[in-house]
Amino acid sequence: MMQKLEIKKMVPFSVAIVLIAMNLRMAIISVPPLTTKLLGAGISSTTIGLLTTIPLLCFGGFSALIGVLVPRIGASRLVAISLAVLAVANWVRVLNQPLLLIGTAFVGLSITALNVLLPVIILENRPQETGRLNGFYTSTFNVCAAIASMLVVPAATLWDWQVTMQWLSVPAVLGLVSWWLTPKQSGTSHSVHQSKATFDWQLLKQPAVWLLALFFGGQSLVFYTVSAWLPSILTAHQLTPTTAGISQGLFQLIGVPAAYLLPQLRQDRRSLMRVMAMLLMGYVLGIGGLLVGGQSVIILELATVILGITTTAIFSLALSLVTLVAQTAVNAGIIGGVVQSIGYLLASIGPSLLGQLKTQTQSWNIVLLVLMLISAIVIFIGFTLTHRLPAQNAAN
Repeated sequence: MMQKLEIKKMVPFSVAIVLIAMNLRMAIISVPPLTTKLLGAGISSTTIGLLTTIPLLCFGGFSALIGVLVPRIGASRLVAISLAVLAVANWVRVLNQPLLLIGTAFVGLSITALNVLLPVIILENRPQETGRLNGFYTSTFNVCAAIASMLVVPAATLWDWQVTMQWLSVPAVLGLVSWWLTPKQSGTSHSVHQSKATFDWQLLKQPAVWLLALFFGGQSLVFYTVSAWLPSILTAHQLTPTTAGISQGLFQLIGVPAAYLLPQLRQDRRSLMRVMAMLLMGYVLGIGGLLVGGQSVIILELATVILGITTTAIFSLALSLVTLVAQTAVNAGIIGGVVQSIGYLLASIGPSLLGQLKTQTQSWNIVLLVLMLISAIVIFIGFTLTHRLPAQNAAN
């Protein structure tokens, strides 16, 4: 009887997590494919660039603030507010150019909040399922982002770009309704409405928190740099722009199963060490394949697949490690906020800095060697972090 009751609670919660996770990238990833149509509508290239830059700046600048708000307002209420704001912002930002930037800022703030809050509500409501559900929602937003990037241009051709972007309000409304209807864990609202003292501020003095911040930041830098420059690297190896574009889509999609499965492999400290070793091998084979692939389409595509699996899997693992370090929902909010702020600030400088390195050296191989070095440092930090985790945490 108790098992049936648990299943009845688990199903609507899982559905709500999926519908909320759908919103984490679609409003951002849908903009670049619409560049031609936006230029045709008289929107400057500078403004179009800001439509993707503003959300990333929000990720880096406001994630820590969201974490501080969790014990004051409550994670459940913040999720509802964020989804409501996201739905409205997606709808109104296409009405005129000033609203386009203002609305995008609110889109960025809403998604920033949801990035921080999803691990919190998972730990708060289903602490025994953190690995599975963290993998579940990271897989969801990767799939939805890839689908959105493929469908947004045909949709804009069928209707127009304004209507297409307004349709992005629908997933936010669905997420809001599902979250409102989802039974919450009893006692949750009390725990998250406690005073600011509920958070153990001594945790921020622990090396594990800052190791996790560097781990998250390093893997984010590698991912966003590869995402930005992979088509250029592949065309430099004499692949056609069309093939390079397909490879970019493959890079984004191929890691989805690993994003779901990898967090569940961290059963204990030893298994987590094995996971880190697998990720190191993935980085070496993926980046190394791009280094030595020459004009071999097979080697380059295989390297792209391995790198896509590795970068997606390590992102999912990094998010799940927040719940291991934090242990409680309130702690997860603030620690997750600090970790994501540092991570996305590092990620935002990676593509431009390494792009400048390529300009100075006229060689993508130098850039790839630097990426391999950064990847090795990230995994070294991961091994060190694993040693710092209490044995009982690594088994959760």
